[in-house]
Amino acid sequence: MNATPQGNQRTYIIVTAIVIAGIILSLCAGALAGGTVAFFVIRRAQSTLWPAPMPQERMPEVPFQMPFPPSGVGGALIQEVMPDSPADEAGLRAGDLIIAVNGQAIDPEHPLNEIIGAYSPGDRVEITILRGGREMTIGLTLGEHPEDSERAFLGVQFLPIAVMPPMERGR
Repeated sequence: MNATPQGNQRTYIIVTAIVIAGIILSLCAGALAGGTVAFFVIRRAQSTLWPAPMPQERMPEVPFQMPFPPSGVGGALIQEVMPDSPADEAGLRAGDLIIAVNGQAIDPEHPLNEIIGAYSPGDRVEITILRGGREMTIGLTLGEHPEDSERAFLGVQFLPIAVMPPMERGR
């Protein structure tokens, strides 16, 4: 056999290229197969966890130090007071029930957000609340809403409360 050094070098290059191509193809095929298997294994595991637990948003705790409001009284139960807000600076607290703003009762026809929305930033208002079963009036100056400087801002998260008057007997 007459093998030339140039022919041997060419053979080594071709064999090396084939080996590298084979390694790359096997890595790609392995990754594809592993990903496919993992997808079906995880999908099957998820279907056996029925019903799947859903993340739940935690509601702020409201200290219920007050009795239920008198019948016929509605309002906005404060769940959270934003720090450094007009409500915070005035001393409003979670658990307070806002029953009126400047004498306008809070009820389903006149919700708190609409009443506050009728004012402008910088307006002074009197907030009537029930705290611990006692009625109080607190004065404060409304601020600017963080998302719209033209809108008035009180700085509370609240839950609308509507307590219906008792039914008369015999009806």
